[in-house]
Amino acid sequence: MLALKWKHIDFENEYLSVEENLVTVDNESITKAPKTQSGKRSIQIPATLLTLLKDTKAERNAKDNDYIICQADGSPYKSDSFSLKFRRFLKANELKHIRFHDLRHINATIMLSLGISPKVAQERLGHSSYQITMDIYSHVLKKVEKEAADKLDEALFEKPSA
Repeated sequence: MLALKWKHIDFENEYLSVEENLVTVDNESITKAPKTQSGKRSIQIPATLLTLLKDTKAERNAKDNDYIICQADGSPYKSDSFSLKFRRFLKANELKHIRFHDLRHINATIMLSLGISPKVAQERLGHSSYQITMDIYSHVLKKVEKEAADKLDEALFEKPSA
């Protein structure tokens, strides 16, 4: 997320392109390509997020090469300083402590719990294989499978009302 720039957002087609990662080397933020080819991807932007992005870009009068998540002067965050900012946000809002990276796992869990195809989740997450997604999130899929079985049981074997 910290490497996203306005040029990566296709407002017309409602996609964002993941093309770079932001890393800190010798106390300096640099961008580099994702570790795997599947890490480079385009994903559909949810409508509410797209509206927020449009409003933010207009508010900042941002240019295409500007970072979306940035410091007040427009420079990119170092991952450590952004993590600290996130921890402070959680504490100030009396939310449970989680690592910023845990939001990625929460996103995956929500997608799978909503019945979104594991293949679609794999592509959105940028996993190099379907098997990686299945290995990491199989516990979520077991819960979804149980819910599916319960719904089928109810639909097929519903007891008539007395």
